[in-house]
Amino acid sequence: MLPVLAQFQIPTALILWMVSVFVLVFAAVTFRQSRGQGVGVLVAAIFIGSRMLTANKLTISSFFDMGRTTSFTIYGYGFMLSMTFVVASTLLYFELGRKRMDQNLVGPVTILAVIFGLVGSKLFDAFENWDRFMKNPGKVLWGSAGLTYLGGFLLATTAICLFLWLRRVSILKFCDATTPGLMIGYGIARIGCQLSGDGDYGIPTSLPWGMAYPPPATKPTLEIVHPTPVYETLASILLFAILWRLRKRQTPDGWLFCLYLMVSGAERFLIEFIRVNPRWFLGLSQSQLISLGLMVLGAVGMWWMRGQTPTQSAVAGGELARSR
Repeated sequence: MLPVLAQFQIPTALILWMVSVFVLVFAAVTFRQSRGQGVGVLVAAIFIGSRMLTANKLTISSFFDMGRTTSFTIYGYGFMLSMTFVVASTLLYFELGRKRMDQNLVGPVTILAVIFGLVGSKLFDAFENWDRFMKNPGKVLWGSAGLTYLGGFLLATTAICLFLWLRRVSILKFCDATTPGLMIGYGIARIGCQLSGDGDYGIPTSLPWGMAYPPPATKPTLEIVHPTPVYETLASILLFAILWRLRKRQTPDGWLFCLYLMVSGAERFLIEFIRVNPRWFLGLSQSQLISLGLMVLGAVGMWWMRGQTPTQSAVAGGELARSR
């Protein structure tokens, strides 16, 4: 396990001022291009910054405490999560260009994904582990652990679709552009889960590639279990390669995204059978129930598109974005 990648001792005030100046300059540059994006950067910075200050027990006076040093830690999961957004937004930028769509949408969409992705993942983790949430709500909601991918995906997707609708952008066409980044991003995030040992591992196994997650894993176990984060990373790479190859085919807008919903939902549904998540209904976990919903949604979408040409679908997607 490698929960911590690196650790440094740096003057606290220096870190705070450097980050603040960078954010303000970035927000100012972004604001000149788009007021909405500039405001979005500030909102995201305030949201994330407040969490960092609280987590490290810092206050406003820390900006002027030149004698205090901070242990600057780079966590394995946090680093890989950051790489998820970087890779996904980069792929989205190039896919939007290939589809001749506005590449300036990448900025606000990424901000929405970060904010609503974190909020959604926290809320769904609280629902999935209700007993733990009721014992200590503050720790569950504001702690660094406990992020449910599907919850973040659902809330972030809802927020982004609403944003695209208000901007009169074809939602179906844009969703197709996000598909490769979403698939490989999930795999990258799972590498972070493997590094941190955050409890996403599976049930005990006697298979030769089974492994234990001893301390300093976030949720250690000495049992030999299925390394399910590794399985999901490998599955994500395979599915990404398939979706990447299919992305240039002449298909109705939204078809690729519907395929993504089906294959990613199937992958998560199957892997849950060997994971240790609590069961909600008919022996299925919360993630399995959501995955089933995503698979059905993708199948219904593909059925709806049957017989449509790319042009017909583009018109339908444009009407969906323009209707009020």
